[in-house]
Amino acid sequence: MKKILKNNWLLIIIFLALLSIFLFNTYKYLSNAHQLEKSSIEASEKCSKNNITEAMLEYCEEVEKAPTYKIDFYSMFYSTYSQGYNFMIFIIFLLITIPSIRIVCPFFKNNILKNTLTRQSYRKVIIKLFAKAYKSALLLPILTIVAFIICFISTGNFDFNNAIEGNFVSWSKDSMQSPFLFMFVYTFKIFIISIIYINICLIICKKNHNFVTATILSYLCFIAIEIFLELVGNTLIFTVILNSGFGIVLNILAIFSLFDYYGLAYSILIPLIFFVITSVIVYFEYKNKEKMLIECEKNA
Repeated sequence: MKKILKNNWLLIIIFLALLSIFLFNTYKYLSNAHQLEKSSIEASEKCSKNNITEAMLEYCEEVEKAPTYKIDFYSMFYSTYSQGYNFMIFIIFLLITIPSIRIVCPFFKNNILKNTLTRQSYRKVIIKLFAKAYKSALLLPILTIVAFIICFISTGNFDFNNAIEGNFVSWSKDSMQSPFLFMFVYTFKIFIISIIYINICLIICKKNHNFVTATILSYLCFIAIEIFLELVGNTLIFTVILNSGFGIVLNILAIFSLFDYYGLAYSILIPLIFFVITSVIVYFEYKNKEKMLIECEKNA
């Protein structure tokens, strides 16, 4: 247990920090829901009395027409989780990748690779190193599953009609009709994008073994990719040339958003393409042992 805590203390701290934010959002959401429900009951009781004045008639008619306020899984999850981290969307990339960079950079910079190769093959060494680096890709998927569980326990239903009628979510009815498919796609999409983030860092870390330098360059590369996809992919190609809104799915910054306007399949299609592209680049970057050793010598 001590070894697990020692090796993963940074991941644990980041996870607990993100979980705390979600729990705080949950507390605010449920408190607000309780207050709205209380106000609705008080208004109904007030209008049920016999001594209603003419001035209150219009008000009471609106109270009677108003639907009974209730919470549902989708509305709660959207408010507390999907939109709950918007204020820190630009640092999510760093929270996922810094633990990975912290593992990879010292391994190469301190010539640990060269020393390890005396006991193991290059392929096994790289696989073990990447297995440690990719652990942070599980941060958000695990947090997402926890959020799903808490939201369902709090609401006890998957009433998508309530979410749609109240205009509480931006997801389509078709996506929410199958809650388990929705949860799988949402979690899978977050997992894939997390891997893409780490792949970007691994590509940068190949030639930059200083932790600070690799972190800054990885972040700048990520922002540059996002700007390119937004300006060239979304705005120029899809919006201007093709007159289509499909380009919204190219967004890799909004990791918590599920762009299901064209169906759940398309919401994960683009991330999967980016995953394949970045994974292939990582493979070829680290394929040659001799080149990797030369890079280690340069950065030593």
